[in-house]
Amino acid sequence: MPKSQTQSRPDQPADASPDWIAMPFRKWCRLAGISISHGYDLASEGKLRITKAGNKSLIARPESDRFLSEGA
Repeated sequence: MPKSQTQSRPDQPADASPDWIAMPFRKWCRLAGISISHGYDLASEGKLRITKAGNKSLIARPESDRFLSEGA
Protein backbone atom coordinates (compact mmCIF):
# COMPACT_ATOMS: atom_id res chain seq x y z
CA MET A 1 0.00 0.00 0.00
CA PRO A 2 1.45 3.44 -0.89
CA LYS A 3 2.38 5.65 2.04
CA SER A 4 -0.04 8.36 0.89
CA GLN A 5 -3.04 6.16 1.71
CA THR A 6 -4.21 5.68 5.27
CA GLN A 7 -5.81 2.64 6.79
CA SER A 8 -8.67 2.90 9.23
CA ARG A 9 -7.86 1.48 12.63
CA PRO A 10 -10.12 -1.41 13.65
CA ASP A 11 -10.34 -0.10 17.24
CA GLN A 12 -11.89 3.22 16.17
CA PRO A 13 -15.16 4.03 14.42
CA ALA A 14 -14.72 5.00 10.75
CA ASP A 15 -15.77 8.59 11.50
CA ALA A 16 -13.64 8.93 14.65
CA SER A 17 -11.55 12.02 15.07
CA PRO A 18 -8.01 11.74 16.47
CA ASP A 19 -9.23 12.68 19.95
CA TRP A 20 -11.03 9.36 20.43
CA ILE A 21 -9.27 7.08 22.91
CA ALA A 22 -9.72 3.34 22.48
CA MET A 23 -9.41 1.57 25.81
CA PRO A 24 -11.60 -0.01 28.46
CA PHE A 25 -13.65 2.64 30.24
CA ARG A 26 -12.48 1.62 33.75
CA LYS A 27 -8.83 1.89 32.67
CA TRP A 28 -9.49 5.32 31.13
CA CYS A 29 -11.05 6.52 34.42
CA ARG A 30 -8.07 5.24 36.37
CA LEU A 31 -5.63 7.02 34.02
CA ALA A 32 -7.69 10.23 34.17
CA GLY A 33 -7.62 10.07 37.98
CA ILE A 34 -11.37 9.88 38.44
CA SER A 35 -13.65 7.26 39.96
CA ILE A 36 -15.73 5.06 37.69
CA SER A 37 -18.94 6.51 39.12
CA HIS A 38 -17.65 10.03 38.37
CA GLY A 39 -16.93 8.88 34.80
CA TYR A 40 -20.50 7.64 34.43
CA ASP A 41 -21.78 10.90 35.94
CA LEU A 42 -19.80 12.87 33.34
CA ALA A 43 -21.27 10.68 30.60
CA SER A 44 -24.81 11.22 31.87
CA GLU A 45 -24.19 14.99 31.94
CA GLY A 46 -23.03 14.85 28.30
CA LYS A 47 -19.46 15.87 29.13
CA LEU A 48 -18.07 12.50 28.04
CA ARG A 49 -19.09 10.34 25.08
CA ILE A 50 -18.83 6.57 25.38
CA THR A 51 -19.54 4.05 22.65
CA LYS A 52 -18.83 0.40 21.86
CA ALA A 53 -15.94 -0.53 19.57
CA GLY A 54 -15.83 -4.21 18.93
CA ASN A 55 -17.28 -6.61 21.45
CA LYS A 56 -15.63 -5.43 24.69
CA SER A 57 -13.68 -2.21 24.16
CA LEU A 58 -15.14 1.14 25.12
CA ILE A 59 -14.06 4.42 23.58
CA ALA A 60 -14.18 7.52 25.73
CA ARG A 61 -13.66 11.03 24.42
CA PRO A 62 -13.54 14.09 26.67
CA GLU A 63 -15.43 17.17 25.53
CA SER A 64 -12.13 19.06 25.30
CA ASP A 65 -8.41 18.42 25.70
CA ARG A 66 -8.53 20.53 28.87
CA PHE A 67 -10.53 17.78 30.59
CA LEU A 68 -7.63 15.33 30.52
CA SER A 69 -4.96 17.87 31.43
CA GLU A 70 -6.95 19.06 34.46
CA GLY A 71 -7.76 15.50 35.58
CA ALA A 72 -11.52 16.18 35.34
